[in-house]
Amino acid sequence: MPARTLVIVNAVLHTPRGVIPEGSLVIENGRIAALGRRIHLPTRVEHLDAAGRAVTPGLIDLHFYGCMGAAIQDPDTVVEELIRIARALPRWGTTAFLLSPLCWGREELTRLLKTIAAAMEASPPGAQPLGIHLEGPYLHPAQRGAFNEQTLRLPDLEEVRGWWAAAGRWLRLVTMAPELPGAFVVAEWLRERGVRVSMGHTTASFEMAWAALEGPFRLVTHCYNAMAGFHHRAPGALGAAWLHPRVSVMAIADGIHIHPAAFRLLVRLKGIRRMILTTDAIPATGLPEGIYEWGGQVVRVKGGHATLSDGTLYGSVLTMDQAVRNAMAFAGLPFAQAIRMAAENPARALGVRRKGQLRPGADADLVLWDPDGFPIITFVRGEVVYRREQ
Repeated sequence: MPARTLVIVNAVLHTPRGVIPEGSLVIENGRIAALGRRIHLPTRVEHLDAAGRAVTPGLIDLHFYGCMGAAIQDPDTVVEELIRIARALPRWGTTAFLLSPLCWGREELTRLLKTIAAAMEASPPGAQPLGIHLEGPYLHPAQRGAFNEQTLRLPDLEEVRGWWAAAGRWLRLVTMAPELPGAFVVAEWLRERGVRVSMGHTTASFEMAWAALEGPFRLVTHCYNAMAGFHHRAPGALGAAWLHPRVSVMAIADGIHIHPAAFRLLVRLKGIRRMILTTDAIPATGLPEGIYEWGGQVVRVKGGHATLSDGTLYGSVLTMDQAVRNAMAFAGLPFAQAIRMAAENPARALGVRRKGQLRPGADADLVLWDPDGFPIITFVRGEVVYRREQ
């Protein structure tokens, strides 16, 4: 069978080298074959006229639990739930994601990881799962957020070896508190196997956090949240995250987890290259307001807030396209820079070279946007996986 070819013309292309107006892009067999303003275009193939609209790389969410009622918490339903998630995400411009499970029992988690890895190998249609992000269970109880304290425990290298045996290459990111005994040993073991380790849910001092970021910890999970606030005599983990030049930070730009002014400050301190937009989306994302139960906890969703009965934030109902629009509004960013924070930066942080950019050889994961910043068409590997109804 001949390779499928698609040509997109009359597009504003957002590339790593800048924005190309009146650009064209050629997709062959799921990859970007060529792009530019004046390139040779194959004839007698399917053409899509972008009508002067923006075409960007697909968005990548590194911190995600579920949407449209789907979540990963039962090994018997992993395949079904993963398919629902992969099909839902492209409507918000998300073409790739890391998935977090809602399960923290020692034996149950290992079994679930094995099932998730097998389901991901099958490559469900829609947004592409890039692997698993374990946010915990090695979190500090004093900064546990919405996590049940009974599920938290100290870093255990034998347990982590079990995770690796169960999930292998699909284990891509682990968030933990560096001040816990054994955290550095576990983090270094993971780093040696290519797993990214992120600092989060931590009481670490500035000195401890800096040592972690100088060492095996290379990211910061939901910066500002679940860590002590900045104080001029105790800058803490937040101060270390602000100042460390090599470390990228993930931020939930919903205007709830972070005040818009605090988000703007974070952008100024870290720069565009070190900012990663994420959602921490829970299964209620995309559903009406109401009362829900996941992970053994009752969650109320109202006015964009997802909270437990005591008012503790329980993730978010943010979507990646809304995060892009919010980043523009909160920090006065142009569309191109907000897109970079949601596509290129997470891909680079995860070490996924084939995604996050419009360039020859990259996967044809694309989004065609309307002028207001809403997705019209989403492609994954050159195939249309979402088309907005007229």
